[in-house]
Amino acid sequence: MKRPLLACLALATTAFAGDVAYAPPLGGLTISVPTGQTRAVSLPLVHAAVGAGAVVDRVGGVGANFIDVPAANWAPGAFSTPANPYYLRLRSGAAAGRLLLVNSTANTASRVFVNNDGTDLTQVGVATGPAGDTYELVLADTLRSLFGSTTLQGGPTAVSADNVQVWGGASWLVFYFNTTRQRWELNTDTATTPARDNFVLRPDRGIMIARRGATDLTLRLTGRVPEVAPRHVHTRPGNSFLSDGLPVDLTLSGLGLRTRTTGWQENTAFGTAAATADLIQVWGGASWLIFYYNSTSGHWQLTSDTATSASRDGFTIPAGRPVMIRRMTVGASASENVINLPMPYLIRR
Repeated sequence: MKRPLLACLALATTAFAGDVAYAPPLGGLTISVPTGQTRAVSLPLVHAAVGAGAVVDRVGGVGANFIDVPAANWAPGAFSTPANPYYLRLRSGAAAGRLLLVNSTANTASRVFVNNDGTDLTQVGVATGPAGDTYELVLADTLRSLFGSTTLQGGPTAVSADNVQVWGGASWLVFYFNTTRQRWELNTDTATTPARDNFVLRPDRGIMIARRGATDLTLRLTGRVPEVAPRHVHTRPGNSFLSDGLPVDLTLSGLGLRTRTTGWQENTAFGTAAATADLIQVWGGASWLIFYYNSTSGHWQLTSDTATSASRDGFTIPAGRPVMIRRMTVGASASENVINLPMPYLIRR
């Protein structure tokens, strides 16, 4: 399914005398990948909430990996078609900003099952009942729905095609459009391997696009601007490639990972001695820029810095640029694996 194309700005219009109707805040984001180069990108704009039944409502009940909405009137098995996947997005309450992939054909007229990323939904403060937290069911992107068969250069092998790289937790998954079999594949797939067309591109994660085509690539993304601060699950210990979830530039200090996460590991030294610190890595176009927080100097630094006076607090992370986060310690609970990102703008509702 083609995703809806939306306008670029929210407007307030007069419907009748004395009444004001507000359109949702909408936006656009342009991503450029020069030929022969690799760019780190993310999908921070929200797709439309469309479908039959209560696609926007209040949470009636909650389980470890499902929500109930008694009068939802969904079709059994709804929102679970692999080629047309959905996310459940929490819009209010303690878990507002969480994105949960609907992942089961066992969905009923009043219950949808989700991938909770290891965080029991009964333990994250979701309010239920007539005054429960609000949610929406929104379309998710797949390799096929976002890129189709012609947006990126395809080829008979991954070596001759543009690559879409997704972090798998320990290594990169490398996808490309196979022009021989007319489908999306992993670079390790064979003719008997199922197609990867329906692989979901998570909006809370980053992807890398390697451009092999002879001309520069321009991607124009459209959608709704997030109206609540994103909350993303990340791996502890380990590496997570996260979207900042916002279509605006942020500084390294403004990202707030040191203060918005529990147990952030700092270091009192500089340079390569920062190996025991938690790291934020930003793709610079040809290599990773690796930052850590130096508690002696009281600011962020590059691991390549040779003096504690070099502050990187103001380093700008461009809109749509994901970051790789390395955490060194285990969280005491699943809630400590959730990052609360900043909300640098105000949307009136």
